[in-house]
Amino acid sequence: MVLGVMQKARKFQQVLDGEGPANSDPVRVDIEPGTQYRYSGGGFTVMQYMLTELKNRPFPQIMREIVLDPLDMRLSTYKQPLPENRRGEEAIAHRSNGKPIEGKWHTYPEMAAAGLWTIPSDLCRFAIELMLSVKGKSNKTLSKEMVSQMLTAQKGNYGLGIGVGGKEENFSFSHGGGNAGFRCFLVAYPEKGQGAAIMTNSDNGSKLYIEILTSIANEYVWNAFQPEEKALAEVNPAIYDIYTGKYLYSPGVIVTVFRENNRLYFQAPGEDPEEFFPESETDFFSTEWDMQITFVKNEEGVIEKIKVNNQGQTLELKKIE
Repeated sequence: MVLGVMQKARKFQQVLDGEGPANSDPVRVDIEPGTQYRYSGGGFTVMQYMLTELKNRPFPQIMREIVLDPLDMRLSTYKQPLPENRRGEEAIAHRSNGKPIEGKWHTYPEMAAAGLWTIPSDLCRFAIELMLSVKGKSNKTLSKEMVSQMLTAQKGNYGLGIGVGGKEENFSFSHGGGNAGFRCFLVAYPEKGQGAAIMTNSDNGSKLYIEILTSIANEYVWNAFQPEEKALAEVNPAIYDIYTGKYLYSPGVIVTVFRENNRLYFQAPGEDPEEFFPESETDFFSTEWDMQITFVKNEEGVIEKIKVNNQGQTLELKKIE
């Protein structure tokens, strides 16, 4: 037992330090906290470490006591790897080509960021609790004040660990999830008392859940997830060559833009390439996501960065190669 705990602690430390077999960069502070939005699996990994030190208990046990059990999320667990007595319940992860991942799924020492095993109905229980808590009708895990902070935009369209958008009856909160071979999405409208949780076991599952969300939005008259008509511009594909290269999203996280068969593709680490279509010579859009990119030139006419607008949140990615 002691050896097993030590091995898990070692794997966790390897993730924090970016040491093999970890496949990510070291978790380090490189900007002033709170100054900009950035996805931070590393930040949640540090939080996991802080909780286990403070409580002196394993992270799955802590989460069971303070979140999963109070919300009756009985079929959810943060245990990594998945316990033997739960084997056979899990979905098998698949790559976008339809092939199962070797070993069926990955095991993640960074449990807070990537280690939740759950089902759609349990995710809905979590969303319902937030909807009730923000109205002061429940406080099984957090106070009304804390939930209000979670669901208030801090930077762009993001609250504390969750996306937010819309106003009054159209206000919604959402969160997407993705590990190797899995993609899922949760959205809820507190004023409407409505929401949806969709889970898939494929790297291209986002294409499926977007279609499902569009159908739900049409049925329940949600203002989001509605397709926007775009005018496709006629652009000489030769111009794509000046856009190709590598762009820095954050330290160690590089996005690649490339041209193939006279089409322009945008590829984030660990994701399939996403084709972007021209609205003009510099502005492009995705048909899968609410996402637009603009290529920005310097005074010499050389591309120096990309401006990315993703669901209302604007980021700038500097060209490094």
